[in-house]
Order: sequence, then structure tokens, then C-alpha cells
Amino acid sequence: MDEYLRRHFALVDASFCFVAKYRAAPTVRSVLRVANSFGSSQLTRQNLVELAAIAPDLLILELPKTTFQSRSDDVFSPTPVSEEDLEVVTFPLAPQTSQRASTKRKSLFDAALKKNNDVVEGREQTKEHQVSTGNKDSEPASTDPKKTTTSFTPNEQAPFQTDWGSSVLTMLQQMDLYKNQIVHVERCSARQAQYRDLEPLQLCKQVCKALNKCYSIKQLYSHQFEAIEAIRRGENAVLSTATASGKSLAYNVPMLDMLLEDPNATFMYLFPTKALAQDQLKSLRRFLEAADLPLHLGATFDGDTPMKSRSMVIRETRIFLTNPDMLHLTILPQHQQWKKVLSSLRPNRVTIFERREGGSGLVPEIVRVLPKLIEKAWTIASECSCPDGCPACIQSSGCSEYNHVLDKQGSLQVLDYLHSVPTI
Repeated sequence: MDEYLRRHFALVDASFCFVAKYRAAPTVRSVLRVANSFGSSQLTRQNLVELAAIAPDLLILELPKTTFQSRSDDVFSPTPVSEEDLEVVTFPLAPQTSQRASTKRKSLFDAALKKNNDVVEGREQTKEHQVSTGNKDSEPASTDPKKTTTSFTPNEQAPFQTDWGSSVLTMLQQMDLYKNQIVHVERCSARQAQYRDLEPLQLCKQVCKALNKCYSIKQLYSHQFEAIEAIRRGENAVLSTATASGKSLAYNVPMLDMLLEDPNATFMYLFPTKALAQDQLKSLRRFLEAADLPLHLGATFDGDTPMKSRSMVIRETRIFLTNPDMLHLTILPQHQQWKKVLSSLRPNRVTIFERREGGSGLVPEIVRVLPKLIEKAWTIASECSCPDGCPACIQSSGCSEYNHVLDKQGSLQVLDYLHSVPTI
């Protein structure tokens, strides 16, 4: 029975993450509609209520606090709006849609389920004791399953695997919107996480406080730790890890540490798309807020930035999230206006590798040279039989930027990807 409850909660959790990314508010109806797109198990609002009863602090169904004229107030609306259209599914203890937050929600639900089972078991033992001692006033155990448990069909098929990533893929594959669009799915074996303590980094107390407040982090993954060390030493760093493995923290942590040390320091993040920059801005501002810093210190600067606001953004912002196009076509040609920002960049130089069709400025020259360099590096590295961590096939001591190699396998993955990209 507990396993079915966990699967139902995992289904609701995955549906919430999917809906929250594409709707202003994940209503009960929209979450149920996505959850029921599997067809193997039909959830209802009652199922949500039962899950919320088990973990009342974790899962809450509530009406929006803001008042507005809803469709139910519209006399011309052909059909009345049900409660499911207005009620919103919320997870106040972990509201984010990330994999880390999803894992935390499932852990909290497991703890609440165990606590609920202990309470029910304690009540049953008390009733049995009362019956055995001949207490006539004791009530018989309820035989109505609706009062204590959620009813399930014995042969009910599990809606999907409990793994968060697999559930999302399964959901997409079975939705009409994504039908026949996913042509290949590759599964990588899980690896044991390796952690490092924060103390050796000697970060500012405000940074450690922000990590704990924003992400409940008191340790870092080993790749985050090593990347942060390299960035703080002023070295170049290439981080190749799986999706949702905390790459953003690898540069946000040293950025915040340097910003607190020097309030006039500036930073420039380059992203390939405006959508990715907007997504990163949300997490960046949560991090800034946790560090008690003003949100305007981080801002996007792209084609959507209003012309009348650009001067203020340049003047007030410390962390710029932009893209290579804006750098080559707007920022560098107007370098006099950006003089203060560019002169205060930390680290004090930026190297850009961009792979794209056409381009302007320095981009075409870079694109013409890079494929040859990548192919040569890939050939040398892939044919080398040295053990993991051997630097000879990845770097050269003759390079003006002699950097420490974190992982040969990671370097091979980056080179293999770059080598597979078609050249112009």
C-alpha cells in the first residue's frame, strides 16, 4: 500500500514540475490532466487530498491569495468554473522544479508516510489493548477503508518508474504533443556521489549561509569543489557533467565570494539562448536574495532589454547574463559605454568559444580554426592509452595558459562532442 502511495506522489510531483514550467500556476486540474495522460492510473482530486492529509506541511491545495475576477464571475461564460480550475498545487517546503527539489519532496513524503503509519499502528495497538481488557466503551476498528487508507486495485499497474528522470521521459513519450518526436533515449548508469566539505575553500560566511538557506547545502559535489578552486585560482575550467548536476553553483559560488570581497567587481555570463539566460537569472537572484544582496545586481542584457533601460542596467548591474551575439554586436562596438564594466571583470579576461553558422566580428575566424584544433586534440587524446588523470595527452606545458587537468574522461567527453559537431 505504501508503495502505491509513493508512486502516486511521484506522479503528482513529476506532473507538478512539468506544469509549473509552462503555466503561471499549477492548478489541480492541469496537474491531474498531465498525471492522467499515462492512462494506466486515473488520479482524482480526492487522491491529492489524501496525499495532502499524509503530508500536510509538504503538499497544500489552496486558492490563489491574489484576488482577481475569475471566469466564474463572467456572466457570459458558457460553463461555470470548478474548484479544480482555481485550486493550486503548492509545495511550500520545496517549491522549485529542479531534480534536487523533487528528490527532497519525495524524501519528506517518505518521512511523513512513515510517521503516519506509526500513528495508525499506535491507534490499532491501543484499540486491541482496550478490547483485550474488556473495555465495553471502546469502538470497534473501522472496516471502512476510505477512513484510513487509499483504495487501490490489487493488480493496478505502476504508472511509471520512481526515478524522476524516467518519469518525465515516459510522460513526454505518451503525450500527443511529443508523439514520435523523441527519437532516441540513452540511459547512463548511476554513479556514487562524491562530496567535499566547504571548509577547505574558506568561503565568506555570507556565501556559506546563502548555500544553506537557498539549497540546504553544507557539502559540495567533488566536481563543484574542484571547479570552484580552479576558478578562484584564476585558471580556465571546462566542466562536463550530467544535466542537473549543479554546474551553475560551480561559477555562482566563486562569483558571489568575489563580489562580497569587491562590491565593484563585475561578471559576464554567456549563454547560447535568451531562454537559458532567463532561467539562470531566476536561480541567480534566489542565491543573491539568500545572501541578503539586492536582486538588481544580476540582470539579463540581450535584444529584449528595452533601449531606455540599458544605461541603467549597465550602471547598476554587477552580474550580466548575455549571449555571444550581444557581446560581438553591441557590447564590444560600444566598449566606451562599457568601459567601467569591462575593466572590472572578474576573472580579468574572458575566452569565448562559439560554434554557429556564419556570424560576425571574431566569430567566423574562430569557427574556421577551431575544428582543426578540436580534431587534432581528439585524435591525440582518444588514441592515448594512459590511465585516467594523465595530463600529457590533454594539455601541453608549452601552452601559455598551463592549467591543471581535473579529469581525462571528462576532457574526452567534451572533445568527443565537439568533434561530432558538423563543420561549416
